[in-house]
Amino acid sequence: MKKASVVHVPRKRGSAVIKWGCLTVVILLLLCLLSVWLFFRAQRRKWTDERPIPVELPLEGGSRQSDGARIYRDTRRAFESGFAQSLHFDNRELNALLNQAPEFKSLIPQMALQLQEDSLLTRMSLPLKGIPGFEGRYLNGDFVFTVQINQGVPQLMLRSGNVHGKPVPEHFLNQINQYGQKELLRRLETQTDLSRIESLRIENGKLILKLREKSR
Repeated sequence: MKKASVVHVPRKRGSAVIKWGCLTVVILLLLCLLSVWLFFRAQRRKWTDERPIPVELPLEGGSRQSDGARIYRDTRRAFESGFAQSLHFDNRELNALLNQAPEFKSLIPQMALQLQEDSLLTRMSLPLKGIPGFEGRYLNGDFVFTVQINQGVPQLMLRSGNVHGKPVPEHFLNQINQYGQKELLRRLETQTDLSRIESLRIENGKLILKLREKSR
């Protein structure tokens, strides 16, 4: 993983990893977008299951392993340092980071991510407990997203989805994207500080994050 030098700074009380929220954004946005499946209540059995499915996705690289604790530590320090930096994550590094971050512990068994050329493949087995009419059921499927942040402005689009071996119809994709973008902006206004993120993009199968220097 390509890293710039990191300067150690004292940790401030209450400094949460959410402040380096670029990766939190990826997970948050997916959940925001998928909440639109509430609109599919009339087709409950068509789009949901009574049982979860395995969510593992194959990762290239054979026996190579990534040190999640180190990646998590270096990423947090990069955000806390206040310096402009560029961080690159391949499939294994991204998944190692998500497995290490405490914010994502409850999501890891329900979701797997795979970086593609310029998009993010997400395999989900999302329990729909607490949603009227969906108790005891799961949203199981594969979804392909494009995600980016440019000058602090996030954008995420669902390109395609596959549930029960059937593609999600185009008009549903349009509804999901329209709803999800509004929900994304609403949540980010109150939960995440994007001021340090110059850009985030997926390119050549890697997640590339650029941080701007912190204003003094």
